[in-house]
Amino acid sequence: PDVFPMMIHCTSGKDRTGYTTAVILLALGVPREVIIEDFLVTNRHRRDIGYLVGEKADPAVVDMLSGVGASYLEASFAA
Repeated sequence: PDVFPMMIHCTSGKDRTGYTTAVILLALGVPREVIIEDFLVTNRHRRDIGYLVGEKADPAVVDMLSGVGASYLEASFAA
């Protein structure tokens, strides 16, 4: 069959995009461990969202908002 690339986009590319991609990969039979590993790559290539929260934002909060954790997907899988 023909294979076509796919792109899903959102502001940070991690929450809606990450979850949507995870659901698609699950439906295709990709193991959860591989999906979570791929999701965590976000932390190496994340976008600076400081402009969305302002200059006075707590750096720890900005870091939390711009990063991902395995627990994010694990919680959604559990739900």
